[in-house]
Amino acid sequence: MSPNAPSPVLPTRPGLHVLLDEPTNDPAHLTQRLAHDAIQRDVATIVILLDHAAPQFRQGLTRHGTNVEQAENKNLIQYVDAHAPRVGWAHTTPATVFAEEPDHDALLLALNEAQTHLIENEPQHQVLISTLSSLLVLEGLHATYEFCQTLASMAPRMGTITLAHAIPQMHDEKETTALHHLATTVTDLRDTTSHPIKAPPQRRTEDAR
Repeated sequence: MSPNAPSPVLPTRPGLHVLLDEPTNDPAHLTQRLAHDAIQRDVATIVILLDHAAPQFRQGLTRHGTNVEQAENKNLIQYVDAHAPRVGWAHTTPATVFAEEPDHDALLLALNEAQTHLIENEPQHQVLISTLSSLLVLEGLHATYEFCQTLASMAPRMGTITLAHAIPQMHDEKETTALHHLATTVTDLRDTTSHPIKAPPQRRTEDAR
């Protein structure tokens, strides 16, 4: 991509939006960038973690320049950790809800619990999935399709923007077709990851009143 090419503008309407990106060495890098950007704009964010545990994601946010403790204290971020229980890591990271299994019911239960910490003050929040590709590997196409279908149906009702990172090289044609069918939008970031990701400024609920 040319250095002068415009940066991509991320989706801003409620729905399930799939972001296609090939990671260089860290699958969580894109999601950390998105979370950092949201926190800088005072947008409350829930991160569903399938590749990394919450402490690792937290460290990545710090490397991006995020004041993580302040964000947690301001209730700007919640972690749904589906990785740590799977690998037997018992940590005590703040703002974390554990999904004991990376399956439909456990993930939705944990997501619902995380949302209860936000929804009173931040009814319109963002959900990030890191990564949708790992969920497909762990749970298969049918279970992933069911989970994403639920998220897609919930999003408009709750005003939630869900951004799901998918790694194209990990999927066959059938899985790729399913992702395109499920998603509200699909954005290919493979030519733009060296450039800032733009999103329109948003104001927190209490500022908008």
